[in-house]
Amino acid sequence: MPTLPKQSSSIRPSSQNSVPAPSRSTLASSPIPSRDRNAALQIASRLLGEAAHDLRSPLFAVRESASLLSDGYLGPTTDQQLSCLQGIIEQCQEMDQLVGDMLAIEQVQSGMPKMHRRWLNLAEIQSQVQRTVSHVIAQRQLTLTWDRPDGIPKVFADPGKIGRLLLNLVGNAVRVLPAGGQILIRNKFLSDQGVLQLQVIDQGPGIAPENLERFAERGESGTAGTGLGLVISRQLAALHFSPLEMTSRVGKGTCVGFQIPAAGPASVADAWLRWRARFIHAASVSTGLRIDPPELPRPWQRKSPSHLSQTAQPENHVALQHDGPPPRNPGQAAAVCVRLGGAVASEVAERLDLLLQADMQNFELGYRAAQREWILLLDATSSQAKTRLANLQDRIQRELPSARIRLSNGLQLQLAGNTARASLRDLFVRSSLNVSSELSTEISRDSLSEIPAGEDCTIPQQRLEAELRRLAIRSSRHKENLIDQAKALRLVQ
Repeated sequence: MPTLPKQSSSIRPSSQNSVPAPSRSTLASSPIPSRDRNAALQIASRLLGEAAHDLRSPLFAVRESASLLSDGYLGPTTDQQLSCLQGIIEQCQEMDQLVGDMLAIEQVQSGMPKMHRRWLNLAEIQSQVQRTVSHVIAQRQLTLTWDRPDGIPKVFADPGKIGRLLLNLVGNAVRVLPAGGQILIRNKFLSDQGVLQLQVIDQGPGIAPENLERFAERGESGTAGTGLGLVISRQLAALHFSPLEMTSRVGKGTCVGFQIPAAGPASVADAWLRWRARFIHAASVSTGLRIDPPELPRPWQRKSPSHLSQTAQPENHVALQHDGPPPRNPGQAAAVCVRLGGAVASEVAERLDLLLQADMQNFELGYRAAQREWILLLDATSSQAKTRLANLQDRIQRELPSARIRLSNGLQLQLAGNTARASLRDLFVRSSLNVSSELSTEISRDSLSEIPAGEDCTIPQQRLEAELRRLAIRSSRHKENLIDQAKALRLVQ
């Protein structure tokens, strides 16, 4: 049997001059440059998007064929066959959700998330989520409870994406709960910030501190499977100007929440500005793990005295921020007003709203302040904003030739300054009340049709009265809180 020749000593590398090969642990811990990481993310998201589009058609065919067999259209089936067909349909539904997550990741990573934010009632989101998860909740013998405090305000969100975010969070809770478990979706209006806080709370096994820290660093999921649910959830929360807050206690449960604007135009401006400010000094923003933060929201079930006497496990908290490329211009943005001529049909206004919001990129906002007026907050310098607006006008003329629009001169905002918040709040509130502001010095390429003077003269008064009513309700709530605090102080004394 032939043998390999022995290695000659003349070609054997010297131990003094040889360079040791890096170990696997060294390679794994080596930092990856942010530029290479962003490029890899873009390639991965593009591949995910292409694969997702290719999977949609065959997946639909398999699911519909199984449904035809299950419904008996192609002949009778036995109980065993029916059980197998139901399993196929359920797995197809799981795959369809996975494909949706892949497409959502591709949209966010491409920088064009195609948002359509608007003011809506929370009941609209609730019915969408409840209708989708009712079958799974009943099948696993779980209970889904919605907290319904009085006086829930309207929220500013994309109904499809905020519904998908809640579905992902509820789905994560469903996977870890045994039969008989309960899930609570709690909402709380934070008047000092003008936001509605939504939280999905379960009483599952909880998440260990090291796992929470890994979620923040790598965007992994806490459940078995692909791990895309948590990755896309943090991105969907970021598209609503909020981190994804996770609080967990091992053996007790997990609470995952986010915030959305819910106090009128000024709250939208504040939420967007707070979100953009995170990227000005990104190094100082903590996204890691902290032990023993503010307490986990109280469970909705009464605890027994024996449970209260036990030693409490430490709570672990992590804030999952936007995971992707930062803004092109972290410290500045351009604000532009868009107005549509009054002689144009309302159908054109709706189509223009879809076009403007779909044109917004990550870290940008298209806000419909009135029926025919929009505010665009662009991640752009003055020169970049001019190019964007020229391209936008060309696109509108191609797709909506009957639309007659006016664009204001761009207002450059220095987001790190103290005047940015006041300028944005003034712009949003004035535009929503249909009152001209300094920003609305309009320019146009065409001679535009005007609304006859006085035609909409009652609209500003109606909106002003609505804003005053909202402020009166908010003042009343503050008064009640102060009275309660005064009573508590007297009891302590």
